[in-house]
Amino acid sequence: MREFSATADGYRAWLTEPERWLISEGILRTIEVLRKTYDNAKWLIDATSSSRNDDDSNLSEQDQLAAELIDEAMGSSAINLARPDSSAALRLLPDASDDPDVAQHYRELTQQGLTELKHSRLVELHKTLTNVADSPDPAHHDPFDVPSANADAVLAALSDVRLVLSELLEIHDELASEELQERVLSTFFTVGGEDPDNGPPDVSPDDLVAATFVVVGYLQQSLVDGMLERFDPRGK
Repeated sequence: MREFSATADGYRAWLTEPERWLISEGILRTIEVLRKTYDNAKWLIDATSSSRNDDDSNLSEQDQLAAELIDEAMGSSAINLARPDSSAALRLLPDASDDPDVAQHYRELTQQGLTELKHSRLVELHKTLTNVADSPDPAHHDPFDVPSANADAVLAALSDVRLVLSELLEIHDELASEELQERVLSTFFTVGGEDPDNGPPDVSPDDLVAATFVVVGYLQQSLVDGMLERFDPRGK
């Protein structure tokens, strides 16, 4: 990976095909976490949109069944958006308050929109990363351009990916993150530290997740540094 540098209208980094693959896999994992949350929320909203506009006595048989299923699932007659049941989803959609009632009310107001926003940013980032012709040389670098107008969205998407991966890897403090980084560097990267090699043949799925966590972190920090440098080239 060659870190981001400023261009006339944004930022440019250079990524190898293995790096693009790792990052895109991390994005897909994060999208899957959000889709499960979004699908559940969308089902609740769609199912309640007609059934709760009228009295129960006016509901069709299908809408009545939907209302009963919602009441059973949520344990309440109120229209509700459930708190995510996975720790990874909670990293993306955390409680807004220690008070359960306040936190739930906030979810009802914001969770669908926030989930859709995060999902759309991840999808766009994945499209950008994968819209490159394959190269037979794994050390070949292709440009990864981020327009200034999209930099905040890309940064937010990378942050979401790293949050999900950190939960999967049970990385909850800086020390654990540094230890993981050292292990990944010794396993996947050359002594020069720039280009990932092909890795040993017995690389485990957890090793790949760990490598993705590190690569996404490098890319994220590089973009932050580039944005700060543009804001203040003197570095003050």
